[in-house]
Amino acid sequence: MVDAMLARRGGVHMTRHSESPAAENLKSMAEDGFGVAWVASMRVRRTTSEKPLVPAGDESWRIPVDIRLFRAAGPLPGVAEDFWNLIESQTELSP
Repeated sequence: MVDAMLARRGGVHMTRHSESPAAENLKSMAEDGFGVAWVASMRVRRTTSEKPLVPAGDESWRIPVDIRLFRAAGPLPGVAEDFWNLIESQTELSP
């Protein structure tokens, strides 16, 4: 997603310093001054750091993300099936 975002912006040249599936590591590195990190805003809002992060750039730098819930097509174990039924009853599901 980040590579696609940078490609759309054009003319932005960055060197990838670190890449990690653990957003907390990236957030910590940005807090310590090692550059910028694409991190979910909720992780930044909940910080207890003495080195708070601020948004870099304007709204055009934000990347919208869809989060979808997936499950096996067959029956799930009890609690998981109950959870799915609850979600299904409260949400408009799309394939």
